[in-house]
Amino acid sequence: ANSLLNLVENLLNWARTQTHKISINSESFDLNLIIDQNISLLKFNADKKNIQITNNIKKGTIIIADINLLTTVIRNLLANAIKFTEKNGYVEINMKEKTNCFEVYVSDTGIGISDEDLKKLFRIDIDTTSVGDSSEKGTGLGLILCKEFIEMNGGTIRAESEPEKGSSFIFTVKKGTV
Repeated sequence: ANSLLNLVENLLNWARTQTHKISINSESFDLNLIIDQNISLLKFNADKKNIQITNNIKKGTIIIADINLLTTVIRNLLANAIKFTEKNGYVEINMKEKTNCFEVYVSDTGIGISDEDLKKLFRIDIDTTSVGDSSEKGTGLGLILCKEFIEMNGGTIRAESEPEKGSSFIFTVKKGTV
């Protein structure tokens, strides 16, 4: 039911971006709090596979973005990390501070992605359907939505991965002030 709800939500959000029905409402907020909220939301899925999720973003890390769009991005990336990580694995959220932005890393110890499939990520014109560790299906739509939402907020997103060693999805967000 949760997977279906997530797919329907992604489809609706994607349709809204394609018809330009999403407006950006940038504001300053604490990135740590949004990540903690999403971890709580997905905790049941992680616990079923005994996956540990660690948020290493410091409290008080203020960013400027549309909170709803960024929440969708973080939820999609965390859900994917859980989906493609084997039992007893871990997911970790880290950050590097740059001059005008933060680079946020959502990393896992999952099944990883081949170089060939890495090139297909974030593209709507290529079928990227894949199967998670416990036969959960992925359509790739969530990643396409993540790319659009990050770019709508003035950031970038990319992935790094090695088969059987895990993946990292890295996106940038603007620094904010309190």
